[in-house]
Amino acid sequence: MDKTKLISKVSLAYNAKKVVISGDLVLNEIKKNNIYLIFIANGLSSNLKDKVVKKASDKNIKYIDILTEDEISNAVSNKNIKIIGISDPNLSKLILMQL
Repeated sequence: MDKTKLISKVSLAYNAKKVVISGDLVLNEIKKNNIYLIFIANGLSSNLKDKVVKKASDKNIKYIDILTEDEISNAVSNKNIKIIGISDPNLSKLILMQL
């Protein structure tokens, strides 16, 4: 797995406006069935991580926790981003093919 390619695909999704940023927004979009893939950074609080993982498992949404906070933040051109959700099924499949 090449992290550089993975990060570039996340950047592509962000530029296409298909990324949801922030834990609360990701959880809300999971409830609405609008999230197809989740990225969780290493520094996410265990409480929020447990909530997101449980909701993702309930809805059969895959999550990836191999990127750091810096890598996710750089991919979406922001600072201190620890969780994002991809809201497009085709982009999610494209990203999963990089794994």
